[in-house]
Amino acid sequence: MERVAETARTAVRRGDGARLRDARRSRYESRGSGGDGEDSDKNEMNEETEENEDTQELEKRKRAEEELRRQDEDRLRREELARRENEERENRIQSLLQQAENYFQHGDFDLALIETAKALINDPNHSDALALNQKIKAVQQSGQTPDDKEIELKE
Repeated sequence: MERVAETARTAVRRGDGARLRDARRSRYESRGSGGDGEDSDKNEMNEETEENEDTQELEKRKRAEEELRRQDEDRLRREELARRENEERENRIQSLLQQAENYFQHGDFDLALIETAKALINDPNHSDALALNQKIKAVQQSGQTPDDKEIELKE
């Protein structure tokens, strides 16, 4: 009888519902047919209480595992969303910088600065946007054209 109870406790710890059912069946089958009816009733009530506790423990463990699984799924969903947002932002910045470079090459410095400003709104520390912005301002202030070989950047 004690071995059956231990099997039931082990099944609860492992979350093994089939072993728990088997242990319960064994517990009922191992009851002796003889003995005092009152003791038998008490034993039966104790066993039912243990079974209820085992079942509650098993359900509690399953709920905890389900909650952990949901949390993992939520975390993965948030990470994927953040990755996509970063990728979209970088694509947007590259498109703006490409347009700014195009304006710069055609001598339209004001539009080039507007495009770099848009890129810097998306990422104020974007190194390529900062460098292009500085380059445009240097050329604009010096009166040079983008085709001049020796564009000096002010530091």
